[in-house]
Amino acid sequence: MIEAAWYFHPASDEKPFTMVPVFYKERKNIKQNNPFDMREKTIKLTLNSFYGQFARYVGEAGKVPAAAEPWYAAAITSATRRRLMEAGLIDPHAIVFFATDGIVSTRELSGLSRVRRAGEDVELGDWELCEADGGLFIQAGVYHYGKVKIGEDGKRRIVPVTKLRGATAKNYTDDERAAGAWLIENTLTRWRAPFSTAGSSLGVSEPYKKYITLGAALASPDRWRTAGRWTPKRGHPNAAHRVINVSDPGGKRELLDYAPDVLSTAERPANRCTGLVRTIPVENDDCEMSRPRLPKWLDESDDEMNAAEIAKINAGFA
Repeated sequence: MIEAAWYFHPASDEKPFTMVPVFYKERKNIKQNNPFDMREKTIKLTLNSFYGQFARYVGEAGKVPAAAEPWYAAAITSATRRRLMEAGLIDPHAIVFFATDGIVSTRELSGLSRVRRAGEDVELGDWELCEADGGLFIQAGVYHYGKVKIGEDGKRRIVPVTKLRGATAKNYTDDERAAGAWLIENTLTRWRAPFSTAGSSLGVSEPYKKYITLGAALASPDRWRTAGRWTPKRGHPNAAHRVINVSDPGGKRELLDYAPDVLSTAERPANRCTGLVRTIPVENDDCEMSRPRLPKWLDESDDEMNAAEIAKINAGFA
């Protein structure tokens, strides 16, 4: 059982972030007064794009992109990760997982500074504490849990949060409200199946509705005709398929007790069917803490871009 989900709101007073607090406050006011006002979404996407523009990798060789600022990009990443690690070290054995800007823990991290609870005003640099009610955590980026919210009437309700790395759970089922239940049911069915049977397959492979982006449409001339469209509905022979490997903790974690934690038998289900199991980080064979990665606009010796890629760029397709 998990009891807490933590969300960090990074902040900085240094340029070019001087307008970030202004936009942050404006968006908060809009959401409070009119949650259906699309201006708040515009502000959100603008603020979210800052990092991507600072960290711009592709550009014209020898010319710095107008918004590129690698130092700011690195500062944003390192400062946020530092705050996450400081929070996690308060109670390491309570941590379920780290997200980009949040933590899920089995109990409250006592002593964490600048914590705001439900209903309190959240500012840049604060932690937002949200109560959670149970969950299923499969691997990095693939999980489901119940987020507790208190309505204006004072009643407690559970809002499902379902994440599938690279996909949306609601695209796997015709009933959007049952998206989380779909993930739980399919995962537990495979986890509970005895290892010696065919039911213990590694992944959940189901047809799902997929939107064909411009990038995906560039895979082939035939694919280009599908740009901007959805794949056929579930049940159609040409429906998209995607395998979610629910039997592996992913490339970032390793299991400590593989057999009892993961393998079900006819006599008992695996430990992970009823509770969290212990994992450790995958060992990094690289002795360096980090390595510089020169952007293409800075590294003139980079010849990875072939003639086909350059042609696509010149044609405006990439």
